[in-house]
Amino acid sequence: MAFMRDIMVIGSTGFRTFVDPKGDLHTAIESCRTAKIMLLNPESSGAVERARTIRDPEVTQESLRWQVANTIALLRTLRGAQKGISLKLYSDPPLWKLAILGDYGWVQHYHPGLDVQVMPEYVLEHGQSPTSLFSAFYHYFVMRWNDPSIPEYDLLAGELVYRDAAGNELSREKLDLMLEGAA
Repeated sequence: MAFMRDIMVIGSTGFRTFVDPKGDLHTAIESCRTAKIMLLNPESSGAVERARTIRDPEVTQESLRWQVANTIALLRTLRGAQKGISLKLYSDPPLWKLAILGDYGWVQHYHPGLDVQVMPEYVLEHGQSPTSLFSAFYHYFVMRWNDPSIPEYDLLAGELVYRDAAGNELSREKLDLMLEGAA
């Protein structure tokens, strides 16, 4: 994949996207300038619901936790290499797998009972039309990213950071996801 300066992603665990060497954005995350990433909080009711509805016995809350922990370990390493990487963890069940890189977007629906890998993937291109789906999904990402109810994850401290609508820090909560065997 060509060098991408800025990446915006909403996903569930990020494992197959970033950590897996064959992942769609494995190379891009290493060469990007900035990345805004939103993943499912594996301790949330949304993660419990996602694990419960997937018909694969390998998908459990523990497996989601392990995948998110490995993704965080990778992002922490990249952040340590002076990459501008920000991570937020949302709590509701995932709706869209969304990646925006430059003028292109890729989107898949998280069907409640199916692995996202079996769902069709749509490629969107930014154009001049304000009615394009690219604009709608870009706006969706920005609205979610700016939602103060979705906490930032401090990659260095391992804490969820809660902020008010003005961006002022309200509180921090330790979220220890480092499991034995995590990268």
